[in-house]
Amino acid sequence: MKKSLLLLVTLLASSLSFATSTPAGFTDDLDAALASAKEKGKLVYICFSGSDWCGWCVKLEKEVFSDKSFASAVADKYELVFIDSPQDKSRLSETAKAKNPGLTKQYKVRGFPSYVVLKSDGTEVARGSAYRAGGAEKYAEFLKDLAADPEKIARLKKLEQEWVAPFDKRFRAVMDELNVACGKFMDAEAAKPENKAAGKTRDDFRTASIAVVKTFMPKFREIMGAAVEKAKTAPPEIAPKLVEYAAWLEKWIKRIEEK
Repeated sequence: MKKSLLLLVTLLASSLSFATSTPAGFTDDLDAALASAKEKGKLVYICFSGSDWCGWCVKLEKEVFSDKSFASAVADKYELVFIDSPQDKSRLSETAKAKNPGLTKQYKVRGFPSYVVLKSDGTEVARGSAYRAGGAEKYAEFLKDLAADPEKIARLKKLEQEWVAPFDKRFRAVMDELNVACGKFMDAEAAKPENKAAGKTRDDFRTASIAVVKTFMPKFREIMGAAVEKAKTAPPEIAPKLVEYAAWLEKWIKRIEEK
């Protein structure tokens, strides 16, 4: 009788565990994960998800977390933690029900799915959108690359602020100038007597303002060229970002010029 009861309890516990949204290879207990990471010299990867309502979260689970090769591929480098915010709270363990809302707020999660990587002492080393295309293998490569150089993402962000952000700031400033110029053009056209008589408003001249837009293309080309030149002397880690930025800007300019 005792054996039968023990078996029933074991099966019930197993079924409850299976019913939670936490993927295989993950835990929903961050404190336990940090303790284990400290003992084993690992990092902690946290995925913040909305497992039953967020489309990208569902894709992430389907393409990455449901593939058993993912957890095993990063097991020597990471403790994996799943902090879920589902609509159906029955998908959560009692631990998750109690702690997940506070953890989501503590780590200032603004959207789902998001990830945060911590050192075992709780220091944050990386964060971003958790969904990455390419499946389990590529996702594991990303995390292993990060584990090899935990400061890489923070270092790249600092370099982006120093080397790329000034060009983006200049781009936005020229865009502001362009918007003002287009507004003045549309106002002037709408104010003409013949256009007033025809009942036209400034919005009727929005398409025609492309002529004004095109006069600004040399300014944007100047920004593009400066980014290309800057890439030649930039640190190897950030140079590709400058080249990528210049290539994006060139495509944008060409689309405008072809109109």
